Amino acid sequence: MKRRFVWPREHGAWAMFLLPFFAGLVAAGDLRWEALPALVAVLGIFLMQEPLLVLLRQRYVWKERRESTADAAFSLTWLLPLWTVSVGILFWRLPWQPLVALGLLAAALAGLRAVFTLSNRQRFVLLQLLEAAGLSSTALLAYLCAGRGLPRAAWLLWGVFSLHHAAALFVIRARLEAITASRGRAAQRAFRITAWCGQAAVLGAAVLALVEGNPRLAAAFAVPFAFHTRDLLLLDHPAVLGTPLTRVGWREVAISLAFAALVASAMGAA
Repeated sequence: MKRRFVWPREHGAWAMFLLPFFAGLVAAGDLRWEALPALVAVLGIFLMQEPLLVLLRQRYVWKERRESTADAAFSLTWLLPLWTVSVGILFWRLPWQPLVALGLLAAALAGLRAVFTLSNRQRFVLLQLLEAAGLSSTALLAYLCAGRGLPRAAWLLWGVFSLHHAAALFVIRARLEAITASRGRAAQRAFRITAWCGQAAVLGAAVLALVEGNPRLAAAFAVPFAFHTRDLLLLDHPAVLGTPLTRVGWREVAISLAFAALVASAMGAA
C-alpha cells in the first residue's frame, strides 16, 4: 500500500514559525548561507511533531493498530535524515551553546505539547502561550545565522512575535467558544476574557514602543489590535460567527504578514 505523508493539522502555525524567522533575517541585516540549513532544521522540527504524536497515540491511547501509524513512520524516515544533516551543519558553522539551549527549549515545548494533546487539553491557555513562544523562537535562530549572536534585539524580536501570536490565538479560541455557544451547546468564556487581556497587552506594547521612539513598531502592534478588537466587540454577531473559518484563517495570515513586515522594518531601523 502506498504511504502518505503526515502533515501538521495546525495550518496557521506555518506563519507562526516562518514569519519570525524571516523577520529575524531581515532585522539582523546579513543574509548568509547558514540560513538555509537553519530553515530546513526548523521545518523538520515542525513537520516531525505530528508523526511523533501519531506514534505516541498508538503507544498510549489507541487499542488497535491504525493505518496512520505506518504513515507516521514513513514520514519520519524522510524527515529525520534531512533534519539530522541540517542540524549537523548548524553545529559546524554556529556557536554550539545557544544551539543546545534552543534545542532543549524546542524539546521541552514539544514534550509539553504532547502531554497536553494526549490528555485532550489542546485548548488549555498555558499551551497557547507555550506554542506562541516556542514557534516564535525561530527569530533567535535567524540572528545566530546572521552571525550576530543573541543581542538584545533578538530577544526583543522573540518577545514581540510571542505576544502577537499569543494574543491572536486567544482571539481565535474566543471565536470558537462563541460559535459553540451559538449552536446551543454549553461553552465557557475563558478565552474571551483572556483575549481581552491579550489585546490590553498589545495596546500596552504599542504605547511603550511609541514612548521609546519607535513608531514603526507601534504601528505593527496597532494593525492586529484594530482587527482583533473589532472581532471581540462583534463576537456574538451572527454575521461574524457565520464567517467561514478558512476565510478567518487567511485573514489572520494577512494580518501577521503585515505585522512581520512592519516589525522587520522597525527592528532593522532600530
